[in-house]
Amino acid sequence: MSLFVEEKAGQVDLDAGLNLLGFDSFRPGQREAVETLLSDGRLLLVAPTGGGKSLTYQLPAAILPVQPSLFLL
Repeated sequence: MSLFVEEKAGQVDLDAGLNLLGFDSFRPGQREAVETLLSDGRLLLVAPTGGGKSLTYQLPAAILPVQPSLFLL
């Protein structure tokens, strides 16, 4: 099973990626955080324990294509 999610009109389908990771829905603030991370390339997220921080970083890592040059670093 590949975790790469196809883009639709230049946008990544976050719901498809969410489903591939076994989740039904985002918690409050998660979608906005992931969208910010994908669009700006950086994000500072302050959330309580159990607030869903892990998904905010796992989802973009799972859905973005891997660039071979990154393995050379």
